[in-house]
Amino acid sequence: MVLHATLLAHVGRTADAEAVWRQVIGREVWMRTFSRQALVTNLAGRGEPALAAPILSELKPGAIVEIGSDWGANTRLLLEFCTTHGSVLHVVDPLPKLDPESLKAEYRDHFRLYRTLSLNGLSRVEHSDVVLVDGDHNWYTVYHELQLIEKLCRDRRSGFPLVLLHDVGWP
Repeated sequence: MVLHATLLAHVGRTADAEAVWRQVIGREVWMRTFSRQALVTNLAGRGEPALAAPILSELKPGAIVEIGSDWGANTRLLLEFCTTHGSVLHVVDPLPKLDPESLKAEYRDHFRLYRTLSLNGLSRVEHSDVVLVDGDHNWYTVYHELQLIEKLCRDRRSGFPLVLLHDVGWP
């Protein structure tokens, strides 16, 4: 269903895509279903960043959101993409382990950091084309992140972004 919704949105069938997303989000067992069906992926491929490049290049995102940055390995890969393609990376992390000052100096307007919890920070990002969810791995948080993304899109009358999930099998 996730792939179906994403493809519908990509070809401009927004209303159909939103209907499918409502079905996905409305199910309490959605995360375990994603995990079992191997639909969970990581934007940078954890060691296979080249796998993400064709997806991003095809979508041509203006704004990418990374929820959870840890030490910044994926952040740097995403920032390289953003620099090359004129995109902006919005990183939402209450306690980033990366060095934000050096990233801001190196990537300038391509990097924005929100030092807050995802459920507080997502609404501060004006628009998102791609969202990588890799912060708090608790199902409750991820479920509510997806609900918030859906609400923000509806309120702003914008299309639902491509959402990539990582580590969603816990608990």
